[in-house]
Amino acid sequence: MPTWVWMVVQNRDRAAASLQQAVARGGAEAAEFGRIWLAERQAVVDRVGTSYGVDLP
Repeated sequence: MPTWVWMVVQNRDRAAASLQQAVARGGAEAAEFGRIWLAERQAVVDRVGTSYGVDLP
């Protein structure tokens, strides 16, 4: 599997960490943006995993 695939996973993980920070700070607008960003990153991980026939973490 190409190494760029793991970069996709790292992007998703960074989005999750950013969302946790926004929620901890209590920023509703930032948290909502974080949820949207995380959902988009997760969709990319799912598509990549499907196209390679693997379950990515």
